[in-house]
Amino acid sequence: MSNRPWYKRYPSDFIAGTLQLSCEEKGAYSVVIDLMYDMGGPIPDDAQWISRVCNLSTRRWNQIRTHLLELGKITVDGHVLKNTRVLSQLKVEEKEHISLSSSGKLGAEKINELRGRSKENNDLEEKGPSQKKRHTRNQSPDRRKTPLKEVPPTDNHEVSEAVESWNRLAKEIGLAEVQRITPKRRASCRARLRECGGMKGWLAALGKIRDSPFLRGRNDRGWRADFDFVIREGSFTKIMEGGHDAKQKPNVYDWMQTRLKNGNDGTGETSGAGPVGELGSPVARPAERGGGLRRL
Repeated sequence: MSNRPWYKRYPSDFIAGTLQLSCEEKGAYSVVIDLMYDMGGPIPDDAQWISRVCNLSTRRWNQIRTHLLELGKITVDGHVLKNTRVLSQLKVEEKEHISLSSSGKLGAEKINELRGRSKENNDLEEKGPSQKKRHTRNQSPDRRKTPLKEVPPTDNHEVSEAVESWNRLAKEIGLAEVQRITPKRRASCRARLRECGGMKGWLAALGKIRDSPFLRGRNDRGWRADFDFVIREGSFTKIMEGGHDAKQKPNVYDWMQTRLKNGNDGTGETSGAGPVGELGSPVARPAERGGGLRRL
């Protein structure tokens, strides 16, 4: 329910670190980690809420919680639950996000600057000399045009590096990889690299693609961005300017509390009279069959 469509997960580390847990405990612990990443930090130490998300009874969750605390998998700080590794990873990702955002902003400014220069050069070419100068038979006419402002060229090595970085991202998030660099693709990629200031701006654009649910296929058509789309001038500019950035959404905790306050516990049934929990929401526990929630 947040803007985070994915996070780095290390299967071997998780398996090795949860050998002392039962299958049920591993599942609950995995959900707790997902909730922390979803909310961007510690989660409320609310037994009723966590038990609903894990589809457990409150009593069973409290037993699992105690075991996780004993093993040091989670810690309690006031009214929230924490995980040391999650917090450290979030700090690293925050620094990367700030760096990429800064690079993306500089890249967008560079694109606008180059567009302005190109417009100036085109205007100078169109105007040309006001009057044609006469020349003698032995004197050739001056056919020189107004010199264009040169942009530092991007070599083929940088284009190849940009394609390799795209293929790494594509393999990571399930997009189409580049199999062949045609002359047209090379020219377009070289132009985008010039516009965004080189590989630093290019990597910033790839970071925006990684964080964009729309470009990764979460849309009504299931469409996903490919390399040709990214190296188009209009598409690349929109990416750099944040046109495809994820929209802010409420986190899963606030979302569930809103649904419960509105009388919907996730089963499609409106709530009636019944016990009320600490947060003012009706108490619910997992149904014995059917996987839904049933009212006490």
